[in-house]
Amino acid sequence: MKSKFAFSIAAALLLLGAAPALAGPMRCGDQHTACLAFCHKLTNPAYIPTCVTNCHTSQSACLRSGCWNNGTQIRCGYLRK
Repeated sequence: MKSKFAFSIAAALLLLGAAPALAGPMRCGDQHTACLAFCHKLTNPAYIPTCVTNCHTSQSACLRSGCWNNGTQIRCGYLRK
């Protein structure tokens, strides 16, 4: 009985420890890439340059503060890489 309990605890700790490793670190560059991809999907080509400029501005701010602001939501905790 004790061995089953110990095995269950060990398995749970292993799974909990593996989740952050699989998720990977959040990066400002990843958000920047997603932002640029969104810009190029816009249907009106006149909006693309403004969108790209906003992506670059958000990336600069993210590299300084560690927070990404997409205009409607601010997410923090990004690495400065």
